[in-house]
Amino acid sequence: MAAKEKSRGMDRTQFMNLFRQGKISGAWLLEGEEDRLRRGAVEEIRKTLLPPGLEALNGVSLTAPDTDSLVAACETLPFMADMRVVTVQEQTGLTGRAEADDRLCEYVQHVPAHCLLLFLLHGASDGRKKLVKALAKLNRVVNFSRMQETELCSWIIAGFAELGKTCDLQSARELMFAAGSDGTRLSGEIAKLAALAGEEPYISRELVRTGASPTAEYTVFQLVDAVVLGQQAQALRQMHTLLTAGESPLGILAMLLRQYRMLQRVKILKLEKVPPQDYAAALGVADWQVRNYLRQADAITGRDVREGIRCCLEMEFKVKSGQVSHRGCLETVLLQLFALRSAKK
Repeated sequence: MAAKEKSRGMDRTQFMNLFRQGKISGAWLLEGEEDRLRRGAVEEIRKTLLPPGLEALNGVSLTAPDTDSLVAACETLPFMADMRVVTVQEQTGLTGRAEADDRLCEYVQHVPAHCLLLFLLHGASDGRKKLVKALAKLNRVVNFSRMQETELCSWIIAGFAELGKTCDLQSARELMFAAGSDGTRLSGEIAKLAALAGEEPYISRELVRTGASPTAEYTVFQLVDAVVLGQQAQALRQMHTLLTAGESPLGILAMLLRQYRMLQRVKILKLEKVPPQDYAAALGVADWQVRNYLRQADAITGRDVREGIRCCLEMEFKVKSGQVSHRGCLETVLLQLFALRSAKK
């Protein structure tokens, strides 16, 4: 089977610039992982194009419509407005096995000028699909991908500013690292941290570390940090934090193994003298994550990384084959990792 291809198109900034210049009409596909930014774009479009009080008459939201219903919604003339806005979710023919019918693939090329038709999709569409190809041919595919470090930091800082709080670059980076890069999740974290700050106008790194709800991956990173620094009590606390949050022992073990494999890849990149600016692409992570992996890799030897991978793999095999109960498997692995450090002293 051929690999799934990601469709290519313009980025969200280009799209919104065209919209603000009044150059957007017809059918468009808004895809990508950043749902919050896509929702914000659609809200701005609706607010701009739909007269107040007439939104229900000129704005239509459809879910998995058949072609007849979609065409009817687009062909209806706007009422006391210049444009109609039709948004479509779960449209057949953007992902999965099913294809859109030929009539729809032809129609998206001839949507009337009074209609803006927006197909909304979380994640990437399948570039092999007929409907996606028809939209891509028109250069009507817009990518709402995750924000990169500079944009995301500015967005976080601006989010706190709207709530009357000051956040510097280091605190913004700490929040990115702890909570991830998903805009929806970060919006909640920004609101929570602003509330926790109370009358204090400044969002400190310490407040982010203690107040943000960390992802499991971030907690595992802290766990490995504790291991490479020889902080056994701290590592066990991080392990219990993960278990209390509902993570399974095998799931944590898998994340721990992934972290050690990532450190091994960093070691290999350094050994092969790969330019640091190429690390993010080689590791498949965001630019802002590379610094943390480099810091951790510098604190551990290549031998300990290899042994850490071996310990995790052996324990995973023993648990899955029924030789060892999943209870206590993490403590055993952590003790093995600390024993490696002790053996060198």
